[in-house]
Amino acid sequence: NEDQTLVHHAAWSGNFDLVQYLITEQDLSPTAVTKIGLTALHYASWSLNLSLVKELITTYQLDPHQADSNGKLPIHYAAESGDILLLELYVKDYKCSLSLTDKDRWNIFHYSSFKGHLHFIKHVTSHHSHSISLLHSIDKKGHMPLHFARQNGHTQLVKFLKEDMKCETKEKANDECVLL
Repeated sequence: NEDQTLVHHAAWSGNFDLVQYLITEQDLSPTAVTKIGLTALHYASWSLNLSLVKELITTYQLDPHQADSNGKLPIHYAAESGDILLLELYVKDYKCSLSLTDKDRWNIFHYSSFKGHLHFIKHVTSHHSHSISLLHSIDKKGHMPLHFARQNGHTQLVKFLKEDMKCETKEKANDECVLL
């Protein structure tokens, strides 16, 4: 993307030292925002680098509650990457809510199911049981997290969602899932 800065690229790669160098030695802005509202924190949340995320928030005051132009929050990027430690950091240290959604009404379970992160979903359902009902939430197009797991071939996740979490679907003639 042509409006990404070097800091964005370094954060996306998870390169802590390079991010620090670009900000401190090259005077590049840690708070630059792309046309679609992404900050270095959004990119770092994809990178699986917990130390980088902490540094961007504590030292450079990037906001863990700042959404991009689609309403997607850093915690959603953590869910998309399947990073449990990062999720816990956002929830415990920065009071990010698991129930927040983007403009399409996707929550953390939609993002993690799309990518097939069974370990992530098991962790959330066992450590944040108050959020289990989010597994049954429907986005703007009528899709539950189970639909994304099924559409993307994540069979173990589908089995877990149906058998353990009691997410239910009914098959339609065009091979799409719908709620019962």
